[in-house]
Amino acid sequence: MTAKEIRRLGTNEVEEAVRLVMEVFAQYVAPHMDQEGIDEFMSFIDPEYLCMKMGEGEIRLWGAFEDGELAGVLGTRGLNHICLLFVKREFQRRGIGASLLKKAALDMMELDPAAGYMTVNADSGAIPFYKAMGFEETGEERRVNGIAYTPMKITGKDR
Repeated sequence: MTAKEIRRLGTNEVEEAVRLVMEVFAQYVAPHMDQEGIDEFMSFIDPEYLCMKMGEGEIRLWGAFEDGELAGVLGTRGLNHICLLFVKREFQRRGIGASLLKKAALDMMELDPAAGYMTVNADSGAIPFYKAMGFEETGEERRVNGIAYTPMKITGKDR
């Protein structure tokens, strides 16, 4: 088993994180989207935009490292909405996504002990993962700006 480190990413690591996200997005998500959705997602993961939002405290990014290599990225908007969760193909099914979620939830609870839930707008391919983590669907699939997602939520009692 390789050594795993989960930590907050700095703005100096955003470009590496974006490369990982783009790679995994291209493999698993983009093939099921139309061009409008792809364009919308690409504008969100623009490194300059992410750095600006990180500086404003609106977005937080975490990275999972295995033997020094970035293996996964999780982003939150505010403290409790997951806006990114991508793990490289060769590192999937090793608990990296779950570890990233746990770290983000612990950070949320430390910064706001009253926060009792996390939300995510899950791609259809990610729904089984989020359900396995304890998330529940809170509505029907929606499509906004070309991106289809199902809203999901986990409360403190579920964790």
